[in-house]
Amino acid sequence: MLLLLTLLLTQAGPASAATAKVASGAAAAAPDSAHGSEHASTGGAEEDPATGGDPTLVPGSSDEPGELPDGTDGAPSEPAGRAEEEPHSLDASLESAAGRMGERHLELLVRAQSGEVTLIGGAETLASDRAPERRAVIFGAEVSHGDLSWEVELRTAPQSAGLARTVAKLGVHGDLAGLSILGRDESLHGTRLRAAGLALDLEGRPDSAWKVALAASAWVTDLSTPSQGGVSHRSRDPWSAFGAATLDWAQRWELNISAKRTWGFLSITSGLGVAQPAQDGAWAAQASLGLEKQLGPVRLGLSAALAHLWPTGLWLADATLGISWHVGSD
Repeated sequence: MLLLLTLLLTQAGPASAATAKVASGAAAAAPDSAHGSEHASTGGAEEDPATGGDPTLVPGSSDEPGELPDGTDGAPSEPAGRAEEEPHSLDASLESAAGRMGERHLELLVRAQSGEVTLIGGAETLASDRAPERRAVIFGAEVSHGDLSWEVELRTAPQSAGLARTVAKLGVHGDLAGLSILGRDESLHGTRLRAAGLALDLEGRPDSAWKVALAASAWVTDLSTPSQGGVSHRSRDPWSAFGAATLDWAQRWELNISAKRTWGFLSITSGLGVAQPAQDGAWAAQASLGLEKQLGPVRLGLSAALAHLWPTGLWLADATLGISWHVGSD
């Protein structure tokens, strides 16, 4: 009897374990009821005709285990797009200008952008029939954050043909407006010009082909002349004498408006301006016209300006030719 009982218990053990495994699998495969009803009992589970009792299959899916109804295997999908790469670009521009009174100006600028930071470097030369050639170096940087761009620029000519000049600019610009703080300090043979000012720039685009801009600036200036020596101590008009010797014509305020029209790779810019020089009772008016042509990465520019001064009745004119080159991503 003892031997018979042992044989019966040995055969009943695997059967009970198999029954428990099927019951637990069916309970895991069946969805939970909102009212907490049971779908599997301790004695077995009801077979789902859609899955054939296989708990690894989902109704409506393919015959492969683990595949979801949408045909995917549940693995993480690749992102729809990659993050935009930071812009990297290099710009170089060369500009040459000549005036009716023999003024000559040459400027070279290089701009290198990496992400939100742009570094600026360059050099310029100025000369005229009455002023020797003088050279200056240009340093600057721009940092963009969101819709705003911060800019700092410094032009300095330490003792170039007797002239010590420092011109500084600190500004912030948005899509439609910009505000800058300006400063300059110049000294030539004992005569010193110091000035501080503010500049406001506004622009708008009525449509994709037109761009309208307004630029206004105001200065507080001071010209100190030594009692003896200097470039203007004997002149009845020290401001004009200093301007002719340094090619820096100080102004109290200036207002300019311009309109730019673009046709494909060609654009034309026209402008009008009015200003009050530093001399008492003096006025100036100016008109300009510019043409630009885009040729792939190269842009060519040509412009001319005509100005009239009161009360002297003097007419001034100048022409500017420029070329710029751009490479990189924007």
